[in-house]
Amino acid sequence: GQGLEPCAPCPFNTYSDAVGSTQCAACPFRTGSSRMGLEAEADCRAFCAPGSYSADGLEPCTPCPAGEAQPDYRSTSCVQCDAGRSAPQG
Repeated sequence: GQGLEPCAPCPFNTYSDAVGSTQCAACPFRTGSSRMGLEAEADCRAFCAPGSYSADGLEPCTPCPAGEAQPDYRSTSCVQCDAGRSAPQG
């Protein structure tokens, strides 16, 4: 029934900026969160772009070091180039 369920924080990658909200909205394209309970769309952080990484895959990001690469968004690490391949920094 209504009123029986406790208010729960919005899940990861969602937010709610309204009091009395019945649902959470998804963060915009290529943004997300590493914590629950966001209160504004502005709290959604941009994904790390290919060629960069961070601890949670969200900005602020660090460029991949020379000899490593990352082709994906929202990465938490870079991968070393295989033998016969190379990559400049970033």
